[in-house]
Amino acid sequence: YNDRSLAPIGLSTLRDLDSGTRIVRLPGVAGSDSGFSTEGLFLAESRAMPETPWTLTVFTNLSEMDDLARLWAALAGLGSLLCLGLLAIYRQRRRHLREILAARAALQRAHDHLESEVADRTAALSATNERLLREVEERERAERTLRDAQSGLVQASKLASLGQLSAGIAHELNQPLAAITNYAE
Repeated sequence: YNDRSLAPIGLSTLRDLDSGTRIVRLPGVAGSDSGFSTEGLFLAESRAMPETPWTLTVFTNLSEMDDLARLWAALAGLGSLLCLGLLAIYRQRRRHLREILAARAALQRAHDHLESEVADRTAALSATNERLLREVEERERAERTLRDAQSGLVQASKLASLGQLSAGIAHELNQPLAAITNYAE
């Protein structure tokens, strides 16, 4: 209970309180024990009393509403921080996913490039292998031809030796026979 509640109100304050609801500052009245700057702020609600010339004005201390407004402002600030944090996390996650997708694409490109190089190298090695196989076949054919030629030469050499031997024998036999034939004549 405050003994000033029945003290007269100044004319300027009365003019502000004609009717309706307003926020007014009453000089010399403390509005809150919290130490904030709500000193003397009140919500004034005025109503005319029916069938009388009186107007009833009720003053409500705004310090509780001010505390409630501060609480709601703090909650709104925390909610905003939470939303900003969630937005930052969402953006970071999207950026991270983009980086992962870019890394996968780069890895796929590298894999495709490597596969292409492996395919090219495999084709080159296959062609070289086929060429080497043809060369081996040619050399084997040449070797067979050479062996056949050598074997033919050996046979010809044997026949030549046999011919020389038979010519030598024929000469040796023809010599005495020719001499015998000459003496016999």
